Amino acid sequence: FYEREGYRLSNFSSHAIEFEVAGKTHIFMSCEHAYQASKFFDDDVINKIGLAWSAEDAKAIAHAHRHLYRPDWSELVKLRVMEQVFRAKARQHR
Repeated sequence: FYEREGYRLSNFSSHAIEFEVAGKTHIFMSCEHAYQASKFFDDDVINKIGLAWSAEDAKAIAHAHRHLYRPDWSELVKLRVMEQVFRAKARQHR
């Protein structure tokens, strides 16, 4: 999976993006980092995710703090955030 031609389209690919989370703009190392950070309003958790070494680590940090997910984290919000993340990646990486 990770070495196939389409991997650059994955949210785990190493394409850093600038993305706003909880009213602040961050640079995230991958779409997965940005998506996972978007689950929170807590700056400490957002920063931990932003500093995660890999997309897998970012996901694990978010899971470990799932009790702090933002209260509106619904299926609709998830889909909107994912679309925004991928659009940011497409704009920032031709």
